[in-house]
Amino acid sequence: MSFEGVWTAEMFGPHGWDGHGVLLLQDGRLAGGDNQQCTSGTYVVHGEGIEAELMVDHYDQPRTIFGDNARKYTTRLSGRLKGSVISGIVVRPDRPEFELQIRLTRRMDLPAHDRALSGRPVSTAREIDPDDNQALPVLQ
Repeated sequence: MSFEGVWTAEMFGPHGWDGHGVLLLQDGRLAGGDNQQCTSGTYVVHGEGIEAELMVDHYDQPRTIFGDNARKYTTRLSGRLKGSVISGIVVRPDRPEFELQIRLTRRMDLPAHDRALSGRPVSTAREIDPDDNQALPVLQ
């Protein structure tokens, strides 16, 4: 199974499985977030294993399960894919005393690069007038 797709993420902290968010993994890059933070980064796959470096940026009042209220920080994830779940650990290099369990669950595959969600090619043959809010790409 490919690692590319849309995943939900949970970390095990003081209150059980917490930190529900969504991550999109594609071509070695990842992006996502939840209602308090945005995450971006890169990942490398080794067979059924994955390693990632993530930059976390809180846009709301930070409440991290790493024991502080940092607005921005880096984490490193390492995990293993079994079925549709990646289980592993996530650590902050600046707070190595916190090694947290993480669980990513695959929720959907990504659409092909050259297809709309309907499976039909998207036509880009006509220009879109930026003043015409009714103009949308035409599905064939």
